[in-house]
Amino acid sequence: MTASKAKVADNTTPEVDDFDAAPYIEGADTWEWDVVQKESPIGVTFDTIGDEFIGMFTGKEHITPDKDEPFDLLTFEDSRGKRYSMSPSYKLDRAFAAMPEGTWCRIVYVADIDTGNKQPMKDFRVYAKR
Repeated sequence: MTASKAKVADNTTPEVDDFDAAPYIEGADTWEWDVVQKESPIGVTFDTIGDEFIGMFTGKEHITPDKDEPFDLLTFEDSRGKRYSMSPSYKLDRAFAAMPEGTWCRIVYVADIDTGNKQPMKDFRVYAKR
């Protein structure tokens, strides 16, 4: 016996907040399911030299928003499947270009590099689990 846990709206009532009114589908609790879209990842930022992140590299996603410029994200998961992402700097983009998906990685913010711009460039050291 499985009932949906999502809110349901139909044509007879303007809004249904009662989960007991969700449709019942006989046998759905025994079905096998495939994930076709994962939830959005949590953004990772490195603020202080010495900050580090450990996660399993799951790939690079190209995002094309409706109103803004397209951008890329490096994506990761922790051991429980929670998703994380970060913007690929030049250094990170190079490090992950040849990194196989499924590799456990440790990323450490090691220094700021003066480039003559207002903000220094963040420098990283990237480790891959053996």
